[in-house]
Amino acid sequence: MHNLLGDDRGADSGLWEETTYELPVNGGTPYEKDVAMEASGTRGSPATGVFQQMLQARRQPRLILRFRSTSRRTRTQLSLLPDTLLHCVSCVHLLALHRQLLADTLLMDRPTMQDADLICSPVLSTFPVLLEQPDLLDALRGAWLETEINMSRAQKRDLPFVKQEFVKVYMSSVYFLLHSPSLPPHRWADAPSEQQRARAIYATLDSLKHQQHTTGQSGCPEVYVDPMHPHLAFDITELTFDLLHVARG
Repeated sequence: MHNLLGDDRGADSGLWEETTYELPVNGGTPYEKDVAMEASGTRGSPATGVFQQMLQARRQPRLILRFRSTSRRTRTQLSLLPDTLLHCVSCVHLLALHRQLLADTLLMDRPTMQDADLICSPVLSTFPVLLEQPDLLDALRGAWLETEINMSRAQKRDLPFVKQEFVKVYMSSVYFLLHSPSLPPHRWADAPSEQQRARAIYATLDSLKHQQHTTGQSGCPEVYVDPMHPHLAFDITELTFDLLHVARG
Protein backbone atom coordinates (compact mmCIF):
# COMPACT_ATOMS: atom_id res chain seq x y z
CA MET A 1 0.00 0.00 0.00
CA HIS A 2 1.34 3.39 -0.94
CA ASN A 3 0.67 6.34 1.32
CA LEU A 4 0.81 9.68 -0.40
CA LEU A 5 0.69 12.94 1.50
CA GLY A 6 0.76 15.72 -1.06
CA ASP A 7 2.05 19.00 0.32
CA ASP A 8 3.80 21.54 -1.87
CA ARG A 9 5.91 22.60 1.11
CA GLY A 10 7.38 19.12 1.53
CA ALA A 11 10.45 19.75 -0.62
CA ASP A 12 11.66 22.50 1.73
CA SER A 13 10.31 21.54 5.14
CA GLY A 14 11.82 18.04 5.38
CA LEU A 15 8.53 16.12 5.23
CA TRP A 16 10.01 13.71 2.72
CA GLU A 17 12.39 11.92 5.07
CA GLU A 18 11.94 8.16 5.21
CA THR A 19 9.96 7.30 8.33
CA THR A 20 8.13 4.22 9.59
CA TYR A 21 5.26 4.24 12.08
CA GLU A 22 3.80 1.18 13.80
CA LEU A 23 0.30 1.77 15.16
CA PRO A 24 -1.57 -0.80 17.27
CA VAL A 25 -4.91 -2.00 15.90
CA ASN A 26 -7.77 -2.36 18.38
CA GLY A 27 -11.15 -3.98 18.03
CA GLY A 28 -14.60 -2.46 18.31
CA THR A 29 -15.74 0.77 16.73
CA PRO A 30 -13.69 3.97 16.31
CA TYR A 31 -15.52 5.35 19.35
CA GLU A 32 -14.42 2.53 21.66
CA LYS A 33 -11.04 2.31 23.37
CA ASP A 34 -8.90 -0.61 24.54
CA VAL A 35 -11.06 -3.29 22.86
CA ALA A 36 -9.03 -6.42 22.16
CA MET A 37 -9.00 -8.00 18.72
CA GLU A 38 -10.45 -11.49 18.31
CA ALA A 39 -7.07 -12.83 17.20
CA SER A 40 -5.31 -11.43 20.26
CA GLY A 41 -6.88 -13.52 22.98
CA THR A 42 -3.58 -13.83 24.83
CA ARG A 43 -3.13 -10.08 25.17
CA GLY A 44 -4.11 -10.09 28.80
CA SER A 45 -2.29 -13.31 29.73
CA PRO A 46 0.98 -12.82 31.54
CA ALA A 47 4.25 -13.67 29.78
CA THR A 48 6.94 -15.30 31.92
CA GLY A 49 10.10 -14.60 29.93
CA VAL A 50 11.54 -11.80 27.81
CA PHE A 51 11.52 -14.00 24.71
CA GLN A 52 7.82 -14.90 25.22
CA GLN A 53 6.99 -11.24 25.73
CA MET A 54 8.67 -10.39 22.42
CA LEU A 55 6.77 -13.15 20.63
CA GLN A 56 3.49 -12.04 22.17
CA ALA A 57 4.11 -8.44 21.16
CA ARG A 58 4.83 -9.47 17.57
CA ARG A 59 1.56 -11.40 17.40
CA GLN A 60 -0.47 -8.29 18.15
CA PRO A 61 -2.10 -6.71 15.06
CA ARG A 62 -0.39 -3.53 13.95
CA LEU A 63 -0.76 -1.05 11.13
CA ILE A 64 2.60 -0.18 9.54
CA LEU A 65 2.89 3.16 7.71
CA ARG A 66 6.01 3.85 5.69
CA PHE A 67 6.76 7.32 4.35
CA ARG A 68 9.56 7.54 1.85
CA SER A 69 11.26 10.29 -0.08
CA THR A 70 10.14 11.06 -3.62
CA SER A 71 11.91 12.16 -6.77
CA ARG A 72 12.14 15.78 -7.86
CA ARG A 73 9.73 15.09 -10.72
CA THR A 74 7.14 13.68 -8.32
CA ARG A 75 7.52 16.66 -5.99
CA THR A 76 6.92 18.98 -8.93
CA GLN A 77 3.77 17.07 -9.81
CA LEU A 78 2.60 17.09 -6.19
CA SER A 79 2.91 20.89 -6.12
CA LEU A 80 0.07 20.98 -8.66
CA LEU A 81 -2.29 18.98 -6.44
CA PRO A 82 -4.20 19.86 -3.24
CA ASP A 83 -2.13 20.15 -0.08
CA THR A 84 -3.47 16.89 1.35
CA LEU A 85 -4.24 13.94 -0.89
CA LEU A 86 -4.39 10.20 -0.22
CA HIS A 87 -3.97 8.19 -3.41
CA CYS A 88 -1.74 5.74 -5.23
CA VAL A 89 1.72 7.13 -6.00
CA SER A 90 1.74 5.59 -9.48
CA CYS A 91 -1.21 7.81 -10.52
CA VAL A 92 0.26 11.16 -9.41
CA HIS A 93 1.20 12.16 -12.97
CA LEU A 94 -2.35 11.48 -14.18
CA LEU A 95 -3.86 13.59 -11.42
CA ALA A 96 -1.37 16.37 -12.12
CA LEU A 97 -2.19 16.41 -15.84
CA HIS A 98 -5.91 16.54 -15.07
CA ARG A 99 -5.26 19.42 -12.68
CA GLN A 100 -3.33 21.31 -15.36
CA LEU A 101 -6.11 20.81 -17.91
CA LEU A 102 -8.62 22.01 -15.32
CA ALA A 103 -6.53 25.12 -14.61
CA ASP A 104 -6.20 25.91 -18.32
CA THR A 105 -9.96 25.62 -18.78
CA LEU A 106 -10.93 27.71 -15.75
CA LEU A 107 -8.23 30.38 -15.95
CA MET A 108 -7.56 30.75 -19.66
CA ASP A 109 -10.42 29.38 -21.75
CA ARG A 110 -13.37 31.08 -20.05
CA PRO A 111 -14.45 34.51 -21.38
CA THR A 112 -14.40 35.97 -17.86
CA MET A 113 -13.70 34.71 -14.35
CA GLN A 114 -17.39 35.27 -13.50
CA ASP A 115 -18.59 33.02 -16.33
CA ALA A 116 -20.23 29.86 -14.95
CA ASP A 117 -21.74 28.36 -18.10
CA LEU A 118 -21.37 24.69 -18.91
CA ILE A 119 -17.92 23.87 -20.32
CA CYS A 120 -17.49 21.49 -23.24
CA SER A 121 -14.71 19.17 -22.05
CA PRO A 122 -15.11 15.36 -22.18
CA VAL A 123 -11.94 14.88 -20.12
CA LEU A 124 -12.98 17.16 -17.26
CA SER A 125 -16.55 15.87 -17.23
CA THR A 126 -15.60 12.18 -16.97
CA PHE A 127 -12.19 12.04 -15.24
CA PRO A 128 -13.68 12.08 -11.68
CA VAL A 129 -15.52 8.85 -12.56
CA LEU A 130 -12.16 7.09 -12.93
CA LEU A 131 -11.35 7.77 -9.28
CA GLU A 132 -14.29 5.52 -8.38
CA GLN A 133 -13.29 2.80 -10.88
CA PRO A 134 -9.64 1.82 -10.21
CA ASP A 135 -9.47 -0.64 -13.12
CA LEU A 136 -10.20 2.12 -15.64
CA LEU A 137 -7.70 4.44 -13.97
CA ASP A 138 -5.09 1.69 -14.21
CA ALA A 139 -5.97 1.21 -17.89
CA LEU A 140 -5.37 4.91 -18.49
CA ARG A 141 -2.06 4.71 -16.62
CA GLY A 142 -0.89 1.84 -18.83
CA ALA A 143 -1.97 3.56 -22.05
CA TRP A 144 -0.28 6.81 -21.05
CA LEU A 145 2.91 5.04 -19.97
CA GLU A 146 3.16 3.41 -23.38
CA THR A 147 2.77 6.81 -25.03
CA GLU A 148 5.34 8.45 -22.76
CA ILE A 149 7.93 5.79 -23.59
CA ASN A 150 7.69 6.70 -27.27
CA MET A 151 8.17 10.43 -26.60
CA SER A 152 11.50 12.14 -27.03
CA ARG A 153 13.04 14.23 -24.26
CA ALA A 154 12.16 17.42 -26.09
CA GLN A 155 8.54 16.31 -26.39
CA LYS A 156 8.35 15.46 -22.69
CA ARG A 157 9.56 18.98 -21.84
CA ASP A 158 6.96 20.53 -24.16
CA LEU A 159 4.01 20.87 -21.76
CA PRO A 160 1.39 21.90 -24.38
CA PHE A 161 2.36 18.88 -26.47
CA VAL A 162 2.16 16.57 -23.44
CA LYS A 163 -1.32 17.82 -22.53
CA GLN A 164 -2.47 17.45 -26.12
CA GLU A 165 -1.21 13.86 -26.26
CA PHE A 166 -2.81 13.08 -22.89
CA VAL A 167 -6.22 14.16 -24.21
CA LYS A 168 -5.72 11.95 -27.30
CA VAL A 169 -4.80 8.94 -25.15
CA TYR A 170 -7.72 9.60 -22.82
CA MET A 171 -10.23 9.83 -25.68
CA SER A 172 -8.90 6.69 -27.38
CA SER A 173 -8.93 4.54 -24.24
CA VAL A 174 -10.93 5.10 -21.05
CA TYR A 175 -13.36 7.65 -22.48
CA PHE A 176 -14.48 5.09 -25.02
CA LEU A 177 -14.64 2.39 -22.35
CA LEU A 178 -16.81 4.52 -20.07
CA HIS A 179 -19.54 4.48 -22.71
CA SER A 180 -19.03 0.98 -24.07
CA PRO A 181 -21.96 -1.46 -23.66
CA SER A 182 -19.50 -4.36 -23.32
CA LEU A 183 -18.21 -3.01 -19.98
CA PRO A 184 -20.26 -4.31 -17.01
CA PRO A 185 -21.17 -1.84 -14.23
CA HIS A 186 -18.51 -1.39 -11.58
CA ARG A 187 -19.15 -3.29 -8.35
CA TRP A 188 -16.70 -2.94 -5.51
CA ALA A 189 -15.07 -6.20 -4.30
CA ASP A 190 -17.15 -8.33 -6.68
CA ALA A 191 -14.69 -10.82 -8.20
CA PRO A 192 -16.88 -12.03 -11.12
CA SER A 193 -17.68 -8.45 -12.12
CA GLU A 194 -14.02 -7.45 -11.90
CA GLN A 195 -13.01 -10.37 -14.13
CA GLN A 196 -15.66 -9.51 -16.72
CA ARG A 197 -14.57 -5.87 -16.71
CA ALA A 198 -10.91 -6.86 -17.06
CA ARG A 199 -11.66 -8.97 -20.13
CA ALA A 200 -13.76 -6.19 -21.67
CA ILE A 201 -11.09 -3.55 -20.94
CA TYR A 202 -8.22 -5.56 -22.42
CA ALA A 203 -10.22 -6.65 -25.48
CA THR A 204 -11.42 -3.10 -26.22
CA LEU A 205 -8.00 -1.51 -25.72
CA ASP A 206 -6.33 -4.12 -27.94
CA SER A 207 -8.91 -3.50 -30.66
CA LEU A 208 -8.49 0.28 -30.42
CA LYS A 209 -4.70 -0.09 -30.44
CA HIS A 210 -4.87 -2.24 -33.56
CA GLN A 211 -7.03 0.36 -35.27
CA GLN A 212 -4.59 3.09 -34.21
CA HIS A 213 -1.67 1.21 -35.76
CA THR A 214 -3.71 0.64 -38.93
CA THR A 215 -4.85 4.24 -39.39
CA GLY A 216 -1.86 5.92 -37.75
CA GLN A 217 -4.17 8.09 -35.62
CA SER A 218 -5.22 7.96 -31.99
CA GLY A 219 -8.50 9.26 -30.67
CA CYS A 220 -9.97 9.63 -34.17
CA PRO A 221 -13.74 10.33 -34.16
CA GLU A 222 -14.40 7.57 -36.73
CA VAL A 223 -14.16 4.96 -33.99
CA TYR A 224 -17.41 6.20 -32.45
CA VAL A 225 -19.40 5.42 -35.61
CA ASP A 226 -17.62 2.18 -36.45
CA PRO A 227 -20.05 -0.79 -36.25
CA MET A 228 -17.17 -2.92 -34.93
CA HIS A 229 -17.07 -0.77 -31.78
CA PRO A 230 -20.56 -0.33 -30.30
CA HIS A 231 -21.16 2.75 -28.21
CA LEU A 232 -23.92 3.69 -25.82
CA ALA A 233 -26.44 6.32 -26.89
CA PHE A 234 -24.90 9.76 -26.70
CA ASP A 235 -25.68 11.86 -23.65
CA ILE A 236 -24.79 15.53 -23.38
CA THR A 237 -23.35 14.93 -19.90
CA GLU A 238 -20.44 13.10 -21.56
CA LEU A 239 -19.15 16.46 -22.76
CA THR A 240 -20.36 19.03 -20.23
CA PHE A 241 -18.35 20.07 -17.21
CA ASP A 242 -20.56 21.87 -14.69
CA LEU A 243 -18.40 24.19 -12.61
CA LEU A 244 -21.25 25.14 -10.26
CA HIS A 245 -22.07 21.49 -9.55
CA VAL A 246 -18.43 20.77 -8.68
CA ALA A 247 -18.27 23.84 -6.43
CA ARG A 248 -21.43 22.77 -4.57
CA GLY A 249 -20.08 19.25 -4.20
